[in-house]
Formats: sequence, structure tokens, C-alpha cells
Amino acid sequence: MIQRKILLQNGWLHLPIGRDAQRRYVRFEAAGQPFAELYLGLSEKPDFYCGMELNRYLGQEIAVTIDEEAPGELLDGIQEGGAMDAENPLYPDLYAERFRPQYHFSSRRGWLNDPNGLFFDGTLYHLYYQHNPYGVTHGGVNIHWGHAVSRDGVCWTERPDALRPWSCKNHIASGSCIIDREGIAGFGKGAVIAAFTHLGSRNFHVHPSAEYPSEGQFLAYSADGGNAFSLFPGNPAIPTECGKSWRDPRIFACPDGGFGMAVYETDDAGDCVSFYQSGDLRHWERTSRSPDLYECPDLFRLTPVNGGDPRWVLYGADGMYRIGDFAEGAFRQTGQRIPLDFGSCTYAGQTWNDRDDSDGRMHISWLRDEGLSWDDADSYPGMAFSQCMTIACLLTLVRTPDGDRLHRYPVPAVDRLRIGEGESVSVRTEDHVSVLPELSGDLTLRIDAAEPVCVRAGSASFVYNPASGQVCFDGRREYRLLRSGPLELRVLTDRMSCEFFLQREISASYGIQMEGRTIEIETSGALAVEGTRYAMRRIWQ
Repeated sequence: MIQRKILLQNGWLHLPIGRDAQRRYVRFEAAGQPFAELYLGLSEKPDFYCGMELNRYLGQEIAVTIDEEAPGELLDGIQEGGAMDAENPLYPDLYAERFRPQYHFSSRRGWLNDPNGLFFDGTLYHLYYQHNPYGVTHGGVNIHWGHAVSRDGVCWTERPDALRPWSCKNHIASGSCIIDREGIAGFGKGAVIAAFTHLGSRNFHVHPSAEYPSEGQFLAYSADGGNAFSLFPGNPAIPTECGKSWRDPRIFACPDGGFGMAVYETDDAGDCVSFYQSGDLRHWERTSRSPDLYECPDLFRLTPVNGGDPRWVLYGADGMYRIGDFAEGAFRQTGQRIPLDFGSCTYAGQTWNDRDDSDGRMHISWLRDEGLSWDDADSYPGMAFSQCMTIACLLTLVRTPDGDRLHRYPVPAVDRLRIGEGESVSVRTEDHVSVLPELSGDLTLRIDAAEPVCVRAGSASFVYNPASGQVCFDGRREYRLLRSGPLELRVLTDRMSCEFFLQREISASYGIQMEGRTIEIETSGALAVEGTRYAMRRIWQ
């Protein structure tokens, strides 16, 4: 066993992390009480530092302990100091790294995946997310709820992690938030209520592949606008049966009063989503189950923009949405399942609660690196962070001859990132056009051809038929656009992503390195391409 005691004078500890360093369980205590046990790759020759915000223990002595055999000097590299920001000499290139997305959200340090707990407080958009703050892989350990806020849904400011694991045996898995405006849970009017899964972590004490079962769906409340949360008494609010890893509670307001919760579960037939209802946010009763949904359910109501009654939208982590009605605690689907995004790299998207949806439902998704391996420390090569989010988009419901459909398009605030008037693109040729976008840019094109057109960026591609409006993505998913003829195409490129938007209807998002890549446009006849190429401002202060 080795131990070091550190007087916390400035509110932060900075941990020296080696990308390939041996990882060990490290326990943190204040006043003799443990408050965290993390699985860390501490290194005497660190590749980077990661910050641990501990302002609640300011002025106290922090004991850092490794119980197993380890070099005695391994803890010496931990530094006490000020905040993790660009002014701190331990973070000299913060937000300026080679592969740092310039206008897509990524975390200062560590791994990022599913967006969680999205809500709008009337001034700020809150984005929580699955976050390993102390490593560049998920690893099945250390998962917190990271936290960022924005006034427009595009330019983000990170805040300290809002929900942190209190035991190495479990972590804070995906979930959601809602504002309890009337204070029915008993924590005051306007309290922010978070629902999350207390999910088993990988037990490296026993075997790297072993997991503890889920402890169920937990509830927490925040009285300070969503920065810090305290647990409800009596958790779990919804226990898990027989140790199954049921997870990802999605909390929402019910149309007939009270609150509902959608939870990914399994039954004898396989994956499903179960619905629960509560009148007080404390006691929950299962009301129904719907089949064939895997992970991270989302449920919301939209009114068609071209007239008609409101409809409910339900989808899961794979982004396959279905439209129907929700009443008496049950969802009844009408029509088929359709992709919300037709690319290969979006997962676990969610929408914002407590926002006026008259212009559409605001949505964001994890945008995975296309070469992702869960245990690959170089998914973002050489970086001290990994993964990013899509750009925030508005979902609108449209009645079409093929049934009700969701359209997805960037929020208007994205346009304000454009620098200047842009550069004109105008090419008339045969067969092929190659357009070099800005590395972090916005490219708007009108593609006019008589024959089917193939558009490609790296390994990502789609074929558009101007006669029928039919599109085929990556040789797999197909969709018929409402509008045929010339293709209005918008391409948002960033250092690790490329997002296509077709006819302002649908999107296809890809997590590819864009450095040096062109947009290739090919057809078998005459081709006319007109448009504008913009560079985009970086969102990081």
C-alpha cells in the first residue's frame, strides 16, 4: 500500500495520466471518509494531466491511497492547484489540439459518449453526457455525468461533472432530467430531477470482463439549477429484476398529468421499452411494455408543421424512430420504423426537455469515431480526449404521402459561426467534381444532374436519383425524399466529422478524420455544382 496526503488549497487535484500506463484502483478520502475510488493509469512520465474538481473539500486534507503494490513515488506527480483551463500550465494546448473539433462539443479531457439529462432552464441549455474524466477509453469504469451549458445550443462552456460514482463497483450510466416546476417531489419548485441507472462497473479486482448487476433506476435532485445533485431517499426508484442490466431511464411529462418514465428492459421476447407512471416522482408503477427497442429510449410529442393532430415519437439508441400515440401509459405505433440519421456513426441521441418545441424538438447525438474500438486509446490519435457530439439539430414532424416523417436540420445558431461571406463554388463539367471543404467548415451546394449522383467523403457515400428523389446510403439504407430534381446539399465538416443534410429533410452523419479529404461528386453525364464554402469559427473560449 502507498498513500499521500495533500492539503487542498485551490480546489483541484491534477492527476498525471499515462496513455498505456498500468491502471490501478486509487481511493480518495476526506476527513477519513472515502468519496471516490477510481481505476487510473497514473504515471511518473505522464502523457497528459486530468483535473479533479474538489471545491467542496477546500481547506481539507485529501488522502490518496493505492492498496496494492505500486512504486512508492507514483503518487508524487499528483499536483494541487487551480482550475483545469487554458491558463493552467498543465494544459498548454487545451482546445487547440490537432484533432480537437472546432464547433462540435467534445470534453476538455477524457472519454465521452451518450448525451444525458438534456433540459432547457429558460436561459441555458444543459448537456450532460457519459464521461470518463480520467482516461481516453470508456473501459466500463469511472463513468460520470459530464456537464456543459450553452445559451444557443452551439457554443458550450464546460462545468464540473454533475454526477460522480461513489463506488468503484458501479458507475453513473445514461439517463435524463426534467424540471419539477411545482415541486411535487418535495425538493422545492423548479428543482431539477435526474433519473439515471446505477450500473455495474467492470470488476478488475476479480476479472476484467466481470460485471456487477445493475442496481436499478435512481433519482437525484438539484436545488442549484443542475450543477450538483443529491440522491432521493429510498433509491432505487425502479428496481431491476434478477440483476438484469435494465437501464437508461427517460423521464417525461405525461399528457394526462403526472410524470412518465421509459426504461430499456428485456422480457421473454427480448429487448423492449417499459413505461412507468408517477404522480409524485417518488413512487412508480409499470403501465405497459413495447417491443423491439434497445438502449436509451426517448419519447416526445410534436405537431406536424403542415397541419394535423400532435403525434408521439419513440426511438432508441440506434436512432430508429417510430410514430404513434401515447395514452394511459402505453405507446401505440402506427407506420414503420425509420432511421433518424442515415449515416453510420450516430448513437444514443436525445432531445431537450422543458423547451418550447413550436419550431421543432432540439436533438443531439454521440458522433462516434468510425474506427472506434472501446478499448483503443488512440481512437483520437494522440489526444487527451476522445469522441464528440453531432451538431444540435431541430426535429420537425411532416405529413407526407408516405406517412408522418421526421425532418432533421441544424439549429439556426450554427449559421452564426460562418466567417464572412464565404467563397463561391461553381463548376459545370462532365462526370466528376471534387470540392475541398474547409477543415472546419460549412459547405452549401446545389447539385444538378440528369443521372444518379454519387456523393462521397472518405469511406462515407450516398447515391441520389434526381428523377425519383430516392437516396441509398452506403449501399444499405434507402429513403425517398419529398423533393426530387436538383439536390440541395449542406455539408458540415469538422476535424473528426462530416454531416450531410439533404433537401433540408434528412441527415447522414459520419465520424471520419476530414484533414485533407475532399467531397467527391460523380455522375454519368453532365454535372453542374453551385454553392458557397464557409470557414467556421471555433466555439472554444
